[in-house]
Amino acid sequence: MAADCVCDLVAAACEKERGEKPSFRVRAALDALLDFLAAEPSLANLLGATAPAGVPAIAAARERLLDRLARRLHSAPAERPGDAPPSDSERRLIAAALGLIGDRAAAGEAARLPELAPELTELLAVGTSSSAGPVGRSS
Repeated sequence: MAADCVCDLVAAACEKERGEKPSFRVRAALDALLDFLAAEPSLANLLGATAPAGVPAIAAARERLLDRLARRLHSAPAERPGDAPPSDSERRLIAAALGLIGDRAAAGEAARLPELAPELTELLAVGTSSSAGPVGRSS
């Protein structure tokens, strides 16, 4: 359920930026996601790489979430033929971003998660376009 909520937030933010540069879509999604997770630190902590280590069901749900987010955030529809799955590098970038988010939440810094948006946008926009474009906060 929490994964569905996260994916719905990302999908809605991406839809608002449909047709824009991939970096705009990624930034809008991150703004929405990080604002939400700042208010829900326990959920943010579950997204980290260490949280699911001992719970197979959480680990499996996290893997599904990585795939769903990579599909939504990374490649623009025109850049990915048909319903091709996200690349391994796309999934790794999403995993790195979620790991950083989870680490910050685990360190008691969930309220500061929105501050990560510029850096995470640059990280995630790398594979979407030859020119990532500006990463300013979306309106």
